[in-house]
Amino acid sequence: MSDANAGKKMQAHFAVKGVVVSCPMCKTERWGMLQKDDEALLIGLEKVPPAYVLICMNCGFVRMHVRDVLDDLSDVSMNGEVEP
Repeated sequence: MSDANAGKKMQAHFAVKGVVVSCPMCKTERWGMLQKDDEALLIGLEKVPPAYVLICMNCGFVRMHVRDVLDDLSDVSMNGEVEP
């Protein structure tokens, strides 16, 4: 999934699921996305599943969302509506 499509699908998914999009630290809604290849990410000594890494463009807070969950968004259209 391209960065642009991933971003649009993620926003639609968040809207349907009621996910808060504002940064928990500074409350802005400006996020950048770092997209890694299909490798697992190494965090400390633990490997975590491939994830989208979102970075607050105001304060630098980092949040992660597992790619398998967000890449399977067949029930969410690009405009945020649930498809049958």
